[in-house]
Amino acid sequence: MFNSVALDVVLGLVFIYLLYSLLVTVIGEIVSTWLGLRSQVLYKAINRMLTDSFFKNESLGLRIKLMAKKVLGREENKPATFAQKFYQYPSIKYLSKLEAAKNKFTESQLPSYLSAENFATAIINILKERGAGTSVSEQINYCLRYNACQIQQETLKQLNNLYNDSGRDENLFQKKLENWFDDTMDRASGWYKRKIQWILFLVGFFIALIFNVDSIAITRKLSADKVTRDKVISMAVESRTSSPQSSGDYLNSNSPDSQTADYKTLLAEADSANMVMGIGWDDLPYSEIGFGRYTLKAKLPYHALNPFGSNFWGLVITAIALSLGAPFWFDLLKKLVSIRGAGVKPEKKYGFQSEEKSTDFFHPSNEILNEIYKPLVPDVVEEAKKELQTIAGVWSVELGYIKAGSERVKAIEVNVQDISVQKNAEKKLGKEFKSLPVNYIINNEPVTNDLTGGAEVGNLTRVNGFGVMGCLLRKNESDNIFFLSCWHVLKGDTVWRANTGSTELIVNGKDDIIGYLVDGALTDNFDIGIGELTSPESFSDLNKTQNITRGWRALAVSDSLNETEVSFKNKQSNKQSAVIYNDKVSKSILYADGNTYLLNDLFSIVKYRLDGTMVAPAENGDSGAVVVDGAGFPLGIIIASDSKFSYAVKFSNFMAENAPYSDYSVLLSK
Repeated sequence: MFNSVALDVVLGLVFIYLLYSLLVTVIGEIVSTWLGLRSQVLYKAINRMLTDSFFKNESLGLRIKLMAKKVLGREENKPATFAQKFYQYPSIKYLSKLEAAKNKFTESQLPSYLSAENFATAIINILKERGAGTSVSEQINYCLRYNACQIQQETLKQLNNLYNDSGRDENLFQKKLENWFDDTMDRASGWYKRKIQWILFLVGFFIALIFNVDSIAITRKLSADKVTRDKVISMAVESRTSSPQSSGDYLNSNSPDSQTADYKTLLAEADSANMVMGIGWDDLPYSEIGFGRYTLKAKLPYHALNPFGSNFWGLVITAIALSLGAPFWFDLLKKLVSIRGAGVKPEKKYGFQSEEKSTDFFHPSNEILNEIYKPLVPDVVEEAKKELQTIAGVWSVELGYIKAGSERVKAIEVNVQDISVQKNAEKKLGKEFKSLPVNYIINNEPVTNDLTGGAEVGNLTRVNGFGVMGCLLRKNESDNIFFLSCWHVLKGDTVWRANTGSTELIVNGKDDIIGYLVDGALTDNFDIGIGELTSPESFSDLNKTQNITRGWRALAVSDSLNETEVSFKNKQSNKQSAVIYNDKVSKSILYADGNTYLLNDLFSIVKYRLDGTMVAPAENGDSGAVVVDGAGFPLGIIIASDSKFSYAVKFSNFMAENAPYSDYSVLLSK
């Protein structure tokens, strides 16, 4: 056992630092809570993970510029980042509401704590809800493949890498996300410590000044006074033996009531140490401070703020020591006590964030998803496709229908470029193939129905032309009004699967903004865009004028066999009549970027002339028009046409239960 005066002086000084650093830590936590510092650091970390250009927005100059635009009302409306969607997700938003209720001082709307499990679960559920498939893995893959959440490119690449590295297994993907979160939180802990360090220094200097905790004077006192030194050493050993976990508890306390209790306890311990050490301002005379007719008497140690005096630098040394935090001094005290021979109890670990239990989320029914998303293509049609795959000019081969007297019967439908291609195809298939009649239709390549000008709605950039404002929608847990059209109409550029381009929407070619693009995507079975209206009252009769009186319904084979009569409002708001020709088709459609995209599970509509010939009912500018049956059920929205047919996306492909946009519904007229 050592019996060194120097060791005892250091041990006494460390105990004093530990005692006051605990007090500083509690006050620092209270200040941090008031300022919402933890929530700010967590928000910064999440944005670093899920927003491509977030680090570019941290410069002081850009912040001032953005603040000026906000004050002047000239904020740019940009697409919502994936981080913003993350914070708007119910499970995360719920934590934010709890935080707002707890922090009434700042009314913080951001959570201060988040577990890796909650983070990963929320990400997977966001991706899953905008995906499609019969399993969680398929839904995640669908969302990432078509970027249905409109994630920025670098973030999308990171998520794809994590998903591929996990072997496309949702459980391993969750672990990868949790590891990514933990790695980021390790760095975020450093950001938080740097921010809190300045607060602790200022609080430490204030505490040192109030209690006259002068490191230089304390060192002299402990070196010269054996009685005082022994009492302080006794207090140090006794304190660490009775409550070695106190520093960790103070750091992890999140309750304001708990913090207040800790503060009072530590204040009492500080008074005890002051009495033993004989420090404080007891010998300082009172000064009078006048406030009008009132006079306040207080001990004001002005001389301690003189940088040329030893007292000032003793306080500065104390402030620096206290800003190192209680954990540092607690660990050092244990080591010194061990060297001196007193021993310590095992330590209790603590960290930057608290653990929270994850929320269990509902998993969609595989039976429902199978019925909606698994197209049933007969083997005979697949064989016919293989037979014709080498013939140029064959646009499509699919299950369709052909007139047989007054009835329509199932047939193999072959769309070809011209009569010469038809003859080549007939040599392969003939008029009948595998007991199914073959219906050859001379047609051209399907092209989107957008128009350079003259149509109803479009993006302010005018890059993709204009289309039709389809119908009004509502969204769960929102009082706002939305409208439906095509993604290739409302998108601000031709990068279909990226969160880029302007979101400002206009009508009738005017520059007045009527809303903002907030949702939508181009996938393998739909092309839809959803805009949020800024003045919905101007379009309140939109659904009524189209005879939309009921919610959407799914198509059936009977719609094709009976050629169900439908209608839609075109770009000039004129009613166009047609009939359903085929309830399930797949088409490679030419888009404005010059590329063709295969869309599955569309339905086709046709218009018969007086002579019985078929013609596409939709024209350029009709993209986004809603197809409605005679009973007032909306069935889908028009996206493209060739010379014979117009093609529409089914509502069931994007708004059915467990479909990517099931949180939207058709707004019904009252």
